[in-house]
Amino acid sequence: MLFFRKMNEEEIIHSRKGMIFGFFIYMFATGLHYMYFTVTNDYLFSPLVLLLTGLVASFAYEMIVNMKKKK
Repeated sequence: MLFFRKMNEEEIIHSRKGMIFGFFIYMFATGLHYMYFTVTNDYLFSPLVLLLTGLVASFAYEMIVNMKKKK
């Protein structure tokens, strides 16, 4: 029983690009958070916001690239 359909090669490539983009956004947000904490000794983002930033960026980038390719 399959819950998800198999992705074709283009979708796999777009998924990898999305994951890389999400990782870089996550690392940028983590670095920004750390620099803010170092200077002010207070938190800029909560851990949930940091996690969701990378996930949302990854899925959004993948969705945008897939939509561009379909047009």
